[in-house]
Amino acid sequence: MISKKFIWEQFLKKEPSNIDFRSIIISGSDEYKAKAWEQFLEQKSSNTDDLIFIIMHGSDEYYKAKAWKQFLERGPSNNDICYIIKYGPTEYMAKAWKELLMRSPSDNSFCSIIVSGSIEYRAGAWKEFLKREPSNGEIRYIIRYGSTEYKAKASEELLKKEFHNIDLVCIIISGPEEYKIKAWEELLKREPIDNYFSEIAKEGPRKYKKKAKKLLKERKKIRASSKEKILKMLIE
Repeated sequence: MISKKFIWEQFLKKEPSNIDFRSIIISGSDEYKAKAWEQFLEQKSSNTDDLIFIIMHGSDEYYKAKAWKQFLERGPSNNDICYIIKYGPTEYMAKAWKELLMRSPSDNSFCSIIVSGSIEYRAGAWKEFLKREPSNGEIRYIIRYGSTEYKAKASEELLKKEFHNIDLVCIIISGPEEYKIKAWEELLKREPIDNYFSEIAKEGPRKYKKKAKKLLKERKKIRASSKEKILKMLIE
């Protein structure tokens, strides 16, 4: 019978990849988990993605903890940390959240958590997001892709700021109905160029598509009528 030791030696001769070592760390026997971990750390190509994979999918808490320690030592990006906050095991979500708050993350990090993070971290991310005085573009991102609750919060926040036509169009297309009504009324007051209404006619909800198309049609008629009057005046 072929021994595991012989199989392991043959395995190493085949120049296994990080993925191969990860598989053993996650599912192998205790003896070969330890051997695979040592080999994994020696791999020059091992990176934070490999460590995240072990944190996410490992069944052995000992190696998850080792992977987390290595992860921090390698200086992970805010995106790496946000990934664990959004998709990691509960214990490591909490560790990653604490790590993120110790840094000076951009608003994009909090946008990402608000839009697709675990529900228990969305409120904290929203609070941190507002502290950093986000741009209109970052708030629009939440209106487009956030949950209904945060679409409403972001729409309300945007209407408090110095907003632009593009902000109003975003609310009309993606915001909750209460804020769509306000944004539509405000947009009409501004009498913007046709492009804004054309975008609503193309991307907006059915009700606002109809409104925008009707308005564009009326504008076209007025322009045609004005042109005819000018031509008449020139000819006469």
